[in-house]
Amino acid sequence: MKKYIVIFVLVICVSVFVFMRGDEDGSKSKPVLRVGVECDYPPNNWEEKRPTDFNVPLSNQEGSYADGYDIQIAKFVANELVMTLSLKKIQWNDLLAGHCRT
Repeated sequence: MKKYIVIFVLVICVSVFVFMRGDEDGSKSKPVLRVGVECDYPPNNWEEKRPTDFNVPLSNQEGSYADGYDIQIAKFVANELVMTLSLKKIQWNDLLAGHCRT
């Protein structure tokens, strides 16, 4: 059952909360892969206060970083699509509403 939950969360994160956008000034830069995470479900995703070689900074939490299975998969997807990964910590109820766009 846990396997299906992880797959479901991953599919939601990648398919619903992802959209590409360049800089507003029209310059050609890498598009951004935006992913919303709650950072409260180890080993899927959790929050850390120190940077490591594996974690990713949270865009809306200064000095906070996220790591876990979901984060590593998002890093892999962003790398394969030649995109910049942007993580945003949001509440679970807001994930389904798609509030990680800003």
